[in-house]
Amino acid sequence: PFLGRVAWGGGLGGGGVSGGGGGGRAGVVARGAAEAIAARGPIATRLAKEAVWRGLDLPLEQALRLETDLTLLLQATKDRAEGVRAFLEKRPPDFSGE
Repeated sequence: PFLGRVAWGGGLGGGGVSGGGGGGRAGVVARGAAEAIAARGPIATRLAKEAVWRGLDLPLEQALRLETDLTLLLQATKDRAEGVRAFLEKRPPDFSGE
């Protein structure tokens, strides 16, 4: 299992906030994270989520192979091409989910 203190010690928890369930700053941070994720391409987001969830129960070498395989799938999408074009043209991408 992946322990919270290990994540914190590895620097994965540096952006977190403490809070008591009433929203406040924690809600603002959570909403900002959700908006940043939503602005990404839907295929890339879905494959990243799949890599994390499926990779949790795999040995590291297999999890990294899964991530590589999913990344290769992403390379053949129209959204990936749109992301590259948008970056080169210095504009926000218009992802289609294809």
